[in-house]
Amino acid sequence: MTLAILTCSEYFVDFALNEIRRYHPTVQYIEPLADKHHLIEYTTTFKKLTSPWRNKLAIYLHHLYPLQHQIYIAHDLAQFSQQVRQTLPRFDRADVRMVSTHTHSAHSIRQALCPHPNHRQRNPNILSMVVVDNIAYVGVSPASQNMSPHPFGKKHFRELVPNRAGLKLMEALDSFSIYLRDNAHALDLGAAPGAWTTVLRKRGLRVTAIAPDDMYPTLKTDPCVQHFHMTAEDYLTRCHDRFDLIVNDMKMDAQDSARLMVRYAPYLRNNGIVIMTLKLRMRRTARVLDHSYRLLRKQYKIMQIRQLVSNKKEITLFLRKK
Repeated sequence: MTLAILTCSEYFVDFALNEIRRYHPTVQYIEPLADKHHLIEYTTTFKKLTSPWRNKLAIYLHHLYPLQHQIYIAHDLAQFSQQVRQTLPRFDRADVRMVSTHTHSAHSIRQALCPHPNHRQRNPNILSMVVVDNIAYVGVSPASQNMSPHPFGKKHFRELVPNRAGLKLMEALDSFSIYLRDNAHALDLGAAPGAWTTVLRKRGLRVTAIAPDDMYPTLKTDPCVQHFHMTAEDYLTRCHDRFDLIVNDMKMDAQDSARLMVRYAPYLRNNGIVIMTLKLRMRRTARVLDHSYRLLRKQYKIMQIRQLVSNKKEITLFLRKK
């Protein structure tokens, strides 16, 4: 029996399993290990298991890594490190995630396992470890075979953002490989309090922000931010500009948000792009998503879809105007 650990949002486990079974129908779900971590069984090699997403962004899967051993974590980290090295293949870097309270931190375990990680190796062997209670679930795989170059699929950004919403936009730009042109004009729907507008301004864009609520003080005095105190629906009757980019992270039902984006398509320049989230109530989710996609395809080409690590009960879309 060959085992792997799949990581995904707790709200989209069935979607992640369906995604992997589209390419590997014989994959069996064994059990949940911990929050966002699930044990699966597969019959192929790990290289073949992850190959469908080597050059393609997964939608719901965040990370996959082989489970080769379960090791009890002793109080003596030196002893634990020695046991890991005797049990597992050679590794150049260790990624550790704690999903329960433990005497040792992820950092201390990582330091004990790999005090001098090799970041220059072209194709390093990565040790992936998730710690549940006193048990470490570990596996080693070449970086080239991993689904994500980031630990457990989550990239850590050094850029500071005013709230968690800003991480979503930064992760979307990174995941979709979107480069924003300096001095481009963006429309931010449902902008308040301004996390997405802040991210756009840091990249040199001029922003028209639409929200009935107030923006952050720093944005109120920014000459490159024009704020309209109204809803996105009301702004439709006043909009006369055309934009290079429209972003939408509004707290609105997915299908209503899709309909609104269709109405905004005439205000997007030719070949302009959209980054938007679809908020989900987690009831009849597949049907709601399918209908939302059909609505959006009236005016846009859906370039990529991703349930980001930073998303909760939502998914993020990258659209381009037809």
